[in-house]
Amino acid sequence: MVKQIMVISQKPLFDESGARILDVPKGAVLKSEGVETRDGAEYIKTQYREYSGYLRSDFTDPYKNRSRKAVVKLDDIQTDDPHDPAQFVIWQNTSGKEIICLNQCGEICVSRVVKKPLSETLAMWRDSGSWHYSHVFQQSEKDRGTDEAALTEMLHAVGVENVSGLSAFFSVDGYPLYTSYRFSQALKRNWIIYGVSINQVTGELVTNKQIAHWILLDRIAVSRTGGTVRFYNPFQNEYQQNSWEFLQLSAQAFSADGFSGLVVPRQRRNIRKYFEKHTRY
Repeated sequence: MVKQIMVISQKPLFDESGARILDVPKGAVLKSEGVETRDGAEYIKTQYREYSGYLRSDFTDPYKNRSRKAVVKLDDIQTDDPHDPAQFVIWQNTSGKEIICLNQCGEICVSRVVKKPLSETLAMWRDSGSWHYSHVFQQSEKDRGTDEAALTEMLHAVGVENVSGLSAFFSVDGYPLYTSYRFSQALKRNWIIYGVSINQVTGELVTNKQIAHWILLDRIAVSRTGGTVRFYNPFQNEYQQNSWEFLQLSAQAFSADGFSGLVVPRQRRNIRKYFEKHTRY
């Protein structure tokens, strides 16, 4: 059985002669094809993208994928490179050209809300005649990221109404109050699409300004120190956990304007009929 490993510190990949090929980034998940001893150190034979070589084993850990099944169906439009983040997909721009889309985190969160493949929700958004859709996909080589207005419009296009802005939902006398308890209560009947900052290679939440990213909050176990948050991360297409305190620091790094996001009603009703009516085959 081929074992998977995760690189825990950026280190070089060497060829047979010991020459450096390139550096493998922290967070890369690779397949181990065997172990060899070279110059008194243990090296793992592996492949990163199109390059085969040897990586020092001291800088790797065993890796087990926590998500046995993808949360949102993406595989019909995902990029072919297994080293790409799960959220990298191929879609047509407004001119009909296929482009590699790197910024689909918000759209994938919407797909999770309605429990439908990304390809279906994108098609419904496109067919709605949305200006925001055209703005996201009008460039010749890549997609643009989304803001709250674009995601609200996409949610309406797939049949989700009564979407609220984060600050308005949690406002008291015009001042938003964000606590883990208030979020946990809201999550009983709603999802929260939440803006955070992530590492561009691993997709992990970070507390400094790096890559702006949308995640989907699911539930919170509240404690005196804030508690633990379970959320869906489109970058890896899986559920993850982090502390409330760390989540808030990451959210503050998302935008200079403060916390960003949407409160989205959970879909208690079956929206299959809505999709059958509005999806073209």
